[in-house]
Amino acid sequence: MQRFSKRRGEEGFTLIELLVVIVILGILSAVVVFAVRGTGDKGQNAAQLTDKRTVRTAEESFCAKFGQYGTEKQLAGIDAAPDGQKYKFLSEESTLTDVQTVPGGKCTGSGIADKSGFITGFAAPNGGSPAQIDSLKLAASGGNGYPTPFEWVRGPGHLNANYMFDPMLWKDATGQYIPWLATAVPTVANGGISADYKTYTFTLRSGVTWQDGVAFTANDVKFTFDYQKTGAATTVTQCFCKGAFPYINSVTVNSPTSVSFNLNTAIPNTFMGNIGTGMIIIPEHIWTTITTPAAQHTSANAYIGTGAYKLNNPTAYDPSTGVSQYDAYSGFFLGTPYVRQLRFITVTDSVAALTTKAVDAGGVGSEEAVTDAALAPVASLPKVQNAGGWNRAFHFNLTQGFPYNDVKFRQAVAYTVDRKALLQSIVGGRGMPGSMGNLAPSHEMLDPGLPAYDRDVNKSKALLDQLGIVDTNADGKRECPAANPCTLVNTTGANTTSVTPANFTPNLFTSTRFNTATADAIKQYLLDVGLDSTVVGEASSTSDARAKAGTYGMMLVGWGNLTSDADQLRTRLDHSYTSVAANKAFTSIYGWNNTANATSFMAKAQQQLFEPDPALRKKYVQEMQQLVAADVPIFTIYVPDTILFYQVGSLSAWYSTPGGTPPGPPGFSNKHVFITGKQFGLPAGF
Repeated sequence: MQRFSKRRGEEGFTLIELLVVIVILGILSAVVVFAVRGTGDKGQNAAQLTDKRTVRTAEESFCAKFGQYGTEKQLAGIDAAPDGQKYKFLSEESTLTDVQTVPGGKCTGSGIADKSGFITGFAAPNGGSPAQIDSLKLAASGGNGYPTPFEWVRGPGHLNANYMFDPMLWKDATGQYIPWLATAVPTVANGGISADYKTYTFTLRSGVTWQDGVAFTANDVKFTFDYQKTGAATTVTQCFCKGAFPYINSVTVNSPTSVSFNLNTAIPNTFMGNIGTGMIIIPEHIWTTITTPAAQHTSANAYIGTGAYKLNNPTAYDPSTGVSQYDAYSGFFLGTPYVRQLRFITVTDSVAALTTKAVDAGGVGSEEAVTDAALAPVASLPKVQNAGGWNRAFHFNLTQGFPYNDVKFRQAVAYTVDRKALLQSIVGGRGMPGSMGNLAPSHEMLDPGLPAYDRDVNKSKALLDQLGIVDTNADGKRECPAANPCTLVNTTGANTTSVTPANFTPNLFTSTRFNTATADAIKQYLLDVGLDSTVVGEASSTSDARAKAGTYGMMLVGWGNLTSDADQLRTRLDHSYTSVAANKAFTSIYGWNNTANATSFMAKAQQQLFEPDPALRKKYVQEMQQLVAADVPIFTIYVPDTILFYQVGSLSAWYSTPGGTPPGPPGFSNKHVFITGKQFGLPAGF
């Protein structure tokens, strides 16, 4: 046998040394793969952004030539332009970017969805990368009730319920209606709306099932309406749909896939928002025997819808935290959702959670004055920023008597508040001071000529002096006039106490859900003119109940539908509407009905509701804003921008829905983007 021996300098590796080398090489290869993947994600995003800029340039060129924006095929010269000729604004149709024209949009050169006539989005889901998302981690939000049809609270709660339940229509990034349970958006042209706007017919999808396997039909739509107008849910107000109820006589089932709403009065502007998107459809076979719809969260059946997701372990859901998991429903009628799972987790610091990748996306809160320095750790992340629709508002209840029912007092209070300073100190300058007309500053029907009510202490003092609310004992605090006692609203509810000639020390109610610094600052503003108020902070549920019941004289309330249809002014301020028990909401203003301005407002509110001409309707809406600004039954303090940062390589098709979803919050958690991975439109074939 030949024997081999090592020559000098030819030492070999031991088995352990070889294993160590293999491990090191494995680690290095993983790092390289990870780095390459990250580079690919960044390259994909960069390509998408570059392509979007190219498309936008082409659109602006088209706009300059024709005074309107073009379709993708018009830009690429595939379809003819308005003059009948074909032009090459793009060398070819983009494979990365979709273009959607917005009806009624302006050819302004801005390219912004809520101001312009076109919007760009992903041609492939999520820009083509990743192919699907197995799980998306987001920050949980407590205080939004249970995600059942009749136990959700506020706009975010409605969005949660819509993960499992569906309306007939929905909205995408254009802010326009898209078919959902319906096969098309009804129009006069397609026969879905009668010429007199008194009959709306929805053709429904066939083959849709509830998550327990029972077939969905038009009977479920009729039942949903009847259950809320005349049935067990008559007094339950968790619905963005009831604004249309007084004008609907009946609902007719034409076939299993066709249902008609028969109106007594034409409402051409708001029906789609109220009934089309605002009324989530419930299964008749489950709810027909339920007589207490607002107390069903302990039953798993209360969470069964037609939606894309099912709530994991629904009966263990804790509304105080909002921590939850929604899993894709394999039988969803639009196919398996692009995002297979939504996980809402506890987050105490959104910037830290983004930095450590504990969440895939997170935003600056509505009332967080986060400095640029504090945002530095996430400054390199991609983000979406839009003009917001959430606002902090100052409510007066005029039914409580003097001085709340006197316009001079309300104007005096408005003049004390430095809304620009509060925007800086509370929101870090990210947003705009509110409009005195009570629509969002970005609203398409905003009246730009409204008075600003900038802080003016001298004007405020003069108005209070005219009311006889003066400082008679030189202690720096004003007293009520003996001839006209003031009303104080107690913390116990509707009880009131008249006080004279003692100091006028009204309660300023607010929710601890929101930044208490706003209430504290306003207390000081009021004290600057001699009004010694008391800030009363209450839990969210208590505060919302107080706002809904109207058991306050002055109150700070936060809510988020300022960008929705302008009919919101009617449903919030028209006393003939808000005085009806079924219509009461925490956004309502009570008692503005005894002045000439209020009477004119109510008349204009009806005119805009029934007016089919958009230009004339806008005129009525702007006149409504002027009346609100003159009488100040409510004023918006500030409207923060919405900002969302997201991780590279995760979901990147985020958008904030113009006008809200449905007529509620315009936030980023639109189920459309989770289901399709796109910014507008539905999957091919639907």
